[in-house]
Amino acid sequence: MTVSSEKSPRIAVAGHLVYDEIVFPNGTATSAFGGITYNLAAMCAIMTEGRLFPVCEIGSDRREAFDKYFGNLKILDDSFVKHTDKPTVVNRLVYDRSGERKEWNSRIPGHLSLEILPDLADCALLNFISGDDFNPDDLNRFRDSFDGIIYMDYHSLSLGRSPDGSRFFRKHPQWRDYVAVADILQLNLTEISTIHNTRGSDPKSVAESCEGIHDSGPDTIIVTMGENGIVVSANSGGDRFHIPAVRIENEVDATGCGDTLAAVTLYHYLKTDDILKSLKAGSLWAAAKATFSGLDGFADIEKIASRIESNIDPIIL
Repeated sequence: MTVSSEKSPRIAVAGHLVYDEIVFPNGTATSAFGGITYNLAAMCAIMTEGRLFPVCEIGSDRREAFDKYFGNLKILDDSFVKHTDKPTVVNRLVYDRSGERKEWNSRIPGHLSLEILPDLADCALLNFISGDDFNPDDLNRFRDSFDGIIYMDYHSLSLGRSPDGSRFFRKHPQWRDYVAVADILQLNLTEISTIHNTRGSDPKSVAESCEGIHDSGPDTIIVTMGENGIVVSANSGGDRFHIPAVRIENEVDATGCGDTLAAVTLYHYLKTDDILKSLKAGSLWAAAKATFSGLDGFADIEKIASRIESNIDPIIL
């Protein structure tokens, strides 16, 4: 794993692009781009130099809207956005009052190719939006040919799919094959529980559950726990930390917070080689994302994050 200190990093963000239909606990609804667009929007908001390469597929029904939002952003190179005549995948998200959500996909998209990335990028953010984003054999070939950092968001690898398109949590039969390629692995509390039956949100217990995952490959594991903060486990038997949650007064929409955290954390890590400082920055931006829905708020997200008061110094576990 090579950490770039370049002022102009070349970052690939790979995973499926979807169109979200979101229903909130009070019954109100909204719709907006989802999937890796949250990663891209956060990256475009924080990057002042460098190149950003999205690797995704977009249907003809959403191409104009995608170009309208991202087409004029100088750092973004959309040469590897695959265009298809099929409609963009619709991802329906229904939240309940506890913050849990149910999810449905309109169709299963095909695997994305990572073949060109080793010649383009210094690092890669792989986000499993559908769970079918990448073939594990292709991932292993990519890992063998790539010298940069691979940051993986486990996300929908934790989800099975019913015949009607609804998703359910389950232990992925090939989870070890997937996480083996990651240098940094991000999961939330529910996702890690599909692997190691983690119970509750006690930081020490969560950190202990990371041990078996380290054995499969990742150097650093990040477990997000919502209002209970973040657990960071560095190497098997290594340092473990708890980062308290950022508190905000008015949460509007949590969709995309984890994607924002991943993008901002990775960007800062490329600059600093300090995962704890990077996660503090990522946490502030993720909290800022929770104050708005969709992508338009990213134009002001840095200002929003700067106004959030927070004491989130890491605690050694």
